[in-house]
Amino acid sequence: MDFEVFPPNAERNEMLALRREKHVSQVKRLRSGWFLLRDVNAFRYSIQFRRGKKMFVSDNVVFLYEKVMYDLSLHAIADRYEADKKVFEEILASWRWTERVK
Repeated sequence: MDFEVFPPNAERNEMLALRREKHVSQVKRLRSGWFLLRDVNAFRYSIQFRRGKKMFVSDNVVFLYEKVMYDLSLHAIADRYEADKKVFEEILASWRWTERVK
């Protein structure tokens, strides 16, 4: 696995990129850690930050499956995050692996 895309590094890289962006401030980790998405180890992290006058939350799930990196993401205004997070978690709970169409 490439070190740059190793799931915990995705969090670190996103935080560094946000801190370098103009008009972005108050970058803060809300949560991070490993969990099982069906039978695959996945890494989930959430970052809160201010862009201009608005607060945002980025909630990401990153995992490798059969040598493919998957990144499921929710990017929301902080005021809407709790409501949107419920939908995001419903999507994660419904995740199923299906046969690829060739």
